Amino acid sequence: MKLHWCELPQGNFGDDLNPWLWPRLLPDLADAEGPEFVGIGTLLHRRLERESVDRVVFSTGAGYSRAPRLSDRNRFYAVRGPLTARACRLEPDRAVTDGAALLRLAGLTGDPSGPTGFMANHRTLGGADWKQAAESAGLHWISPRRSVEDVCSELSRCGLLVTDALHGAIAADTLRVPWIPLHTYSFILQFKWRDWSASLDLPHDPVRMPLVWQGPLPADHRIKHAVQRSIAAVGLGAGHWARKPLVRSDERGTERLAAALERAARERPRLSGTDVLDERVDRLMQRLTQLARDCGLGAPEFDSIPRDLASHA
Repeated sequence: MKLHWCELPQGNFGDDLNPWLWPRLLPDLADAEGPEFVGIGTLLHRRLERESVDRVVFSTGAGYSRAPRLSDRNRFYAVRGPLTARACRLEPDRAVTDGAALLRLAGLTGDPSGPTGFMANHRTLGGADWKQAAESAGLHWISPRRSVEDVCSELSRCGLLVTDALHGAIAADTLRVPWIPLHTYSFILQFKWRDWSASLDLPHDPVRMPLVWQGPLPADHRIKHAVQRSIAAVGLGAGHWARKPLVRSDERGTERLAAALERAARERPRLSGTDVLDERVDRLMQRLTQLARDCGLGAPEFDSIPRDLASHA
């Protein structure tokens, strides 16, 4: 069975969960013939329509384009949340939560007396010197390009996480580390945040950050921001549109980001209810067991994750 995931040259924690997590839970995955396994990520997009293959979809999300029109050759065992279920015209019970919630099986928890961490979306890293800004704000920097073991280990030492990385928030929530979501750049998809938040009965109300960028934005973003600023100038549109002017990512821009991160870290943290999270994890385990049975795989080895992560931490 082929694992379908987004492999980035420099690595990205959320995507890299796929080759780390699924072979541990399903040791027979790589050796089995059968459909493609579509797991963690925002992978339900139009390009899948052009690929005539059988698939099993497990805990995946939609959002980067319209949801694909998939045939009966695609079996949906779980998707990230109710927005994905609606976009894919699935029954509501297919919405469970993101598969990264299975990190709950690692038994790791945060340290309430630990530092406040900051983890950026991997795409955010190209926008400004976020590492310098975070460290200037007194936040513990966690790179999304580090290994799964390293990120989880770093999170387990934190008492709070500030992040614009969806899987940073998901891992923190799963490890019971309170978290504060940021809205940094317009290309960071908010649909997937709302989708996952709704799966755990949470609102999505991120803290908006100043727009600091180290080079020219793409033309479509410049046009969009100029139009929004003009609309805001006459009292229309969203209130934050008036704050669209770019600040160059120089020393002044980094100082501005650091000050904004300090303020954000004092906002009210979020954390899903433990009962809600555990019920979603139980449902994921049940659906994964059904998937393994249907695909002729061995039963999932749910006890494999604690040995891997706990020894590293």
